[in-house]
Amino acid sequence: MEFSTLLFIYAFLPVSVIVYYIAPKPIRNTVLLIISVIFTAMSGLYFLAFMAGYTIINYVFGIIDKTRKIKPISFLFTFLGTAVDASLFLLFRSEFFSIFSPADKITKLIIPIGLSFLTLSAVGYLIDVYRDNSKVEYNFFRFSLYIIMFTKLPAGPLVSCSEFSDMLKKRSEGINAVGEGLEKFTIGLAKIILLADNLYRLYSATAAIEVTKMSALSAWLGAAAYMLCIYFTLSGISDIGQGLSLCFGFRFPDSFDYPCVSFGVNDFGKKWHIPVVSWFNDYFLEPIEKRITKKFFRYSALIIMWIMISLWYDVSLNKLICGLIIGLSIAIERIASEKNSGGKSSVIYTFFILSLSTIFFFGDSIGYSFFYFLAMIGGNNNIADSLSLYLLKNYSVLILAGLLLASGIRKKISHYKSVITAENLLSPVVTLLLLIVCTAVISYSGSAGNILIKL
Repeated sequence: MEFSTLLFIYAFLPVSVIVYYIAPKPIRNTVLLIISVIFTAMSGLYFLAFMAGYTIINYVFGIIDKTRKIKPISFLFTFLGTAVDASLFLLFRSEFFSIFSPADKITKLIIPIGLSFLTLSAVGYLIDVYRDNSKVEYNFFRFSLYIIMFTKLPAGPLVSCSEFSDMLKKRSEGINAVGEGLEKFTIGLAKIILLADNLYRLYSATAAIEVTKMSALSAWLGAAAYMLCIYFTLSGISDIGQGLSLCFGFRFPDSFDYPCVSFGVNDFGKKWHIPVVSWFNDYFLEPIEKRITKKFFRYSALIIMWIMISLWYDVSLNKLICGLIIGLSIAIERIASEKNSGGKSSVIYTFFILSLSTIFFFGDSIGYSFFYFLAMIGGNNNIADSLSLYLLKNYSVLILAGLLLASGIRKKISHYKSVITAENLLSPVVTLLLLIVCTAVISYSGSAGNILIKL
């Protein structure tokens, strides 16, 4: 079940919240687990069986506390557990396994919702236990809730098992939490339906043009539309996950800090999908940097980390090149200057670097991305044509609105008292209007959310 369906918004969600708060406090965790199991089952019985097996496997591998005195055995359990998780990720995210008939049949039977986040959560838990950074979760029901809680299952936000356990003990529930959560949920919904979906239409219109005949203006419009679409899709999903979790008292961290306006690619890396980037930094880069002092190997590890982050979204050669471009750019920035950010002019070159990485991110092949880049720099001897001017005329307001909202203007003016007062007064009305508009769009189209990435 998708969060952007009327069934979820007006049936599953309200019923879940009501049942949860009617239940006595001592059994609310159990109620939330049951709700999450039902949500998983509604996505398919094969998926439910997959999630049950996934949870049991990681629960068993996690119980290595008894073997910590025998470090090789402890390491073996951790290695086997992470290997299983990584193999399942590759099985469902890579086309390589499709050449094997049994594997291909499995991937067609099961749609692993949120597998990217599941993998990071499970592997992070196993590594934390091995490092003694987290206690083993012996309570199977609590561990199951950490893995399959429906509010964060499809797309996070990502938190460690120890952080989740702390939230279980001291979370803030009540009508205020529900109200704040529904507001956050609606904002995320609006990002996807009103912004990302329409930006995707612009991208689709440019993608339909033969790349060797595409004008430079069309190419830039398509790249800009895709970049903004990815941002509003992922940040919208994160907002939805945060909002739903808030309804049940869980306050998860923000995933984005307006990365579209970054003073350098390094600055972009600190603002983009923060929990995910932090995970790779904590579990991959930092352990290497602690053991290696030579700068060459440190920068090489940094580049590899960004390649891994890009492949986490989708396993393909194009995604690898996308990560390579970003990783190299960050490494060059760090070599060139000890400062983490540049001046205002660095926004421009950052935009060009991100545009270059974007065309590899959405390209079906390296050849397509190469010819798309040629089109962007006028290689087709076509700067602008009637179609590109038509698209610019019809989508200029949407692009400008997207750029304005992605720039974080709301955050910049939110400290003014007059703005705070206006937000407090208008927030419920605006939230209701957004929900009505989103409902109308979903009802008209029959579906919503051109999700570009399977998380």
